[in-house]
Amino acid sequence: MIEQKWRVRVIAAISLLAPAIALAAPEKTQPRGELLYQNHCIACHTEQVHWREQRLAKDWQGLLHQVRRWQTNTGLRWDDEDIRAVAQYLNSRYYRFPSSGDSRTASKDAASK
Repeated sequence: MIEQKWRVRVIAAISLLAPAIALAAPEKTQPRGELLYQNHCIACHTEQVHWREQRLAKDWQGLLHQVRRWQTNTGLRWDDEDIRAVAQYLNSRYYRFPSSGDSRTASKDAASK
């Protein structure tokens, strides 16, 4: 009898906690670069700006430079990590430039441009 009451209580507790656990489970989130781009850049950019013949970014360094340039022009004040994240998102989505693969910051990359 005691064991049966214990089981009922455990089952009741699980049934009460299950929705809370499901809500607390991490959702698949967008990568930071994609999120920044979607929130701050997409209003002025369509996919065409990235694949058009006259695009300004011709390589990885140029892409970093353009992301830095436009975030500055729009007053976003992104740090190097944000700039690199957006550039990586754009590169994986549209450009496919070989990146340097080293750990230099975006400001150092842009300074060499």
